[in-house]
Amino acid sequence: MRCRVAPVLVLLAVLSGGARADWTDFLPRTLETHAWLELYGLYEKNDQTAEANRILWSDTFLKEKLTLLTNGYIYHPRFLLYHLNVSGALKQEDYELSTLPPLGRRDGKSLEYDAHVVLLPEHPYNLELFSTRYEPLFREQYATHTDTVATNNGVDARYGRRPWFLHARLEDDKIDSTEYVSDVKRLTLDGRYLQDFGPGKSIFFDARYAPSRLTDSTGFTGDTTDAAFGNGLEYGPYRLNSNVSATDLSQAGPTTFGVTTKQLSWFEQFTADLPARLRLEAYWRYQDNRNTYEGAAITGETNVSSLHEDFEVDLKHQLYESLQTTYVFRWGQDHSTGGDSDALLNSLSFNYTKLVAGPENRLTATLSLGQEDTRNAGQALVVDEAHSATPAPGSFLLQRTNVDAQTVSVLARSPQPPYGLVLLTEGSEYTLTAVGNTLEVTILSLPPEFPLPGKYDFQVSYAETAGSFSLRMRTFGQGASLALLNNLVTPYYSVNTVRSDVTTGSFPGALDSDVLAAGVSSFAGPLRARVEYDDVRWTISPWHGWRADLQVVSPLGPSTNVNATAAWQYRHYADTTETGGLPAYVERIVSASGNIQQFLFSHTLSLSCGGSYSRYDGLAYSRSYALNAALTWRVGKLDVSGGASYTNADSQSNTLYASRTVHQYYYLRLKRILF
Repeated sequence: MRCRVAPVLVLLAVLSGGARADWTDFLPRTLETHAWLELYGLYEKNDQTAEANRILWSDTFLKEKLTLLTNGYIYHPRFLLYHLNVSGALKQEDYELSTLPPLGRRDGKSLEYDAHVVLLPEHPYNLELFSTRYEPLFREQYATHTDTVATNNGVDARYGRRPWFLHARLEDDKIDSTEYVSDVKRLTLDGRYLQDFGPGKSIFFDARYAPSRLTDSTGFTGDTTDAAFGNGLEYGPYRLNSNVSATDLSQAGPTTFGVTTKQLSWFEQFTADLPARLRLEAYWRYQDNRNTYEGAAITGETNVSSLHEDFEVDLKHQLYESLQTTYVFRWGQDHSTGGDSDALLNSLSFNYTKLVAGPENRLTATLSLGQEDTRNAGQALVVDEAHSATPAPGSFLLQRTNVDAQTVSVLARSPQPPYGLVLLTEGSEYTLTAVGNTLEVTILSLPPEFPLPGKYDFQVSYAETAGSFSLRMRTFGQGASLALLNNLVTPYYSVNTVRSDVTTGSFPGALDSDVLAAGVSSFAGPLRARVEYDDVRWTISPWHGWRADLQVVSPLGPSTNVNATAAWQYRHYADTTETGGLPAYVERIVSASGNIQQFLFSHTLSLSCGGSYSRYDGLAYSRSYALNAALTWRVGKLDVSGGASYTNADSQSNTLYASRTVHQYYYLRLKRILF
């Protein structure tokens, strides 16, 4: 096992003994010291089946850990503060993997520490050195790496005296074992200039530069550079905000999906509060994406690029408290590897709100109409459309319309170092469904390194409908809702209509559609409920169906909290085989989750349990459910905590293999404060 001397500890030794004056003034002085003993045990089991392959592993882990913590200062609390946390531990583990011969029980020792030194902590400028060493528990992602050690070393410098705020950080994160090494080096430089010139008058500038380098012993290499510059100006009723950012990412390796991406974004926003209750909002957006893919085809290309630019003006008027009128002018253009397109939009909308028969009842009505002229040449590409923190299993809508479903590629960012991009497989890991004139991506499952359920970052690249044509689209929408008795019952409806004319060329698809949504929602104390009927009439993918959801968020008493949600969705898709589509089919989605927490003995004992369930039936099938329970109890200097979780998820499609994952996790922790 490797053990390096922390640079922070060396600095402590030098400072404590290197003064030429009264050396006793530079001896470390303790502000507080504590020690505690922890006993930790866990059992984890994972069973995954994909096609004819089955991988089963289990891990029984015990750990006894003694920790000493001390906080103090050298010379004076305003000169140098230190924090030192040192732990020694014994551990025993029995890990079995179906693809390896029995490993047997393994015993080991570990040394962990967390050391920080802050020079001039209360001064406008200060410097912090930090060094940590941690031997993580042998979870799934580390299960085959014995004697794993994670270290984080670095320096952090700050300056903060108005109007300047500057920050620099350099750190090195490493996971080191006899079989595997990964290393992430990061540099972060950022700062802000902020100046006030009186009420409603201010200006600021901020900048950021953050390169990082990722490597591991398998041959993976990855480089990421983030840079940004922004500024803001406020002068009475006028405000201007600007932001320019650039990201360069590259990753490659013998077992990793290779990709190089370059992104440049520029955003300008101007707002003004004008006389006669008018408000002006203007936006300009510019985004340039350039990608190179190795070993896989994204949208049929190895090198793809897209350039998007748009300008928008919103003019809003508020008449008394009831009527808001909004006019929108938007111009946009796209240039990409496959083709070009541009669009010009004019729209007008009205939003009317009125109290009816008392303050407890509120009528809301909306009306909108617009016209958009679009010109297309070739097949425009959309590269790296971001969908951050998306639940999985879950779904999200693509941002563009008229998407060619055969060109869609979905990538997920791995939650494990070195955090590479993983190309997902349609059918087994995600499905595509038409919703109006765009597509919905439904995440069914993810590769083994993604624990489910969870939230992850996705990037989607795709192409719009191919062809050379010009379109004129007219949209009309209306809707109304009547909130009765302080939202106890609220019936509502909305109708949106799209009509199009091909002015030049030939458009290969169909845009005319009618979308109806009508339902009733209810807010009654802790209860939130909704029932809705939807009818989408569209040549490419017509469907109708129902959805219902229920939510309960409430403390049932001073010691009991409840949180529960349930949702049901039914869609019937009509036959579209005549237009090259699919035969009629039915899609059903059911999901539910809940948690209850109970406090006992003056809140010293907490018990909680919960679970979740989701099921998708349609062109593919997926199902997952999870159960969990936890306990925490504090008695004097003794803390007890424990918990258990069980997850079962499986998916299959008509064209690809089925997969199934069963995961179990149980743990118990005892902590006794010694002094």
